[in-house]
Amino acid sequence: MLLISNSLNAEIQKKGVPNVVSLPNTGSDYKFIDPDTDRVDPRYLLSPDEIKFIAEQEIVFEEAGYYKEESIAKTKDEFKEFVNFRIEDDYERLQYEDEIVLGIPHKAPVSSQEELKKVLQNLESFYSSFAEDSFKLNDENLIERVKNISFNLHLAKKLESYFEETSKERELTVKNTEYINYLRRRLIEELIKRGKR
Repeated sequence: MLLISNSLNAEIQKKGVPNVVSLPNTGSDYKFIDPDTDRVDPRYLLSPDEIKFIAEQEIVFEEAGYYKEESIAKTKDEFKEFVNFRIEDDYERLQYEDEIVLGIPHKAPVSSQEELKKVLQNLESFYSSFAEDSFKLNDENLIERVKNISFNLHLAKKLESYFEETSKERELTVKNTEYINYLRRRLIEELIKRGKR
């Protein structure tokens, strides 16, 4: 448990703000603004309940076999496919469906930097909406959500380590980790405002 808390608290205390891409106008008021830019407020560190929850989930994941080599390889392959997968038109979609039926692996073209930027915009938009929904939760459910987000932050850090530092997959996983971290911090800020942290 000490290893979990030390590793994640180091991530949580990293200074700086996410280098976010510009979002199209989504009508969202949510902004990626760090509520504790100096990273000195200990209320943003993992709570004992969060550490316990992460440790319990680790056991569940371990017993389910998610950390076995073949599971990690499958996760890497699926993530690479997600990052690189695109279908340009109906013809390509039909071709892809035929390839699935025939058992032929679909060779999707490699994503460009522009397409990766779109993925990042979608990711940012997702976390914006998720944050807004979270602010509407009652205290108990918001506390539970923070625990789940902390575990997701832990998983995101693991996923980062699966990819080479210069790869698009690594770039996307690092950005995802930043977004999860900032989402967690914003929800903790809300708990602080409510007097629950």
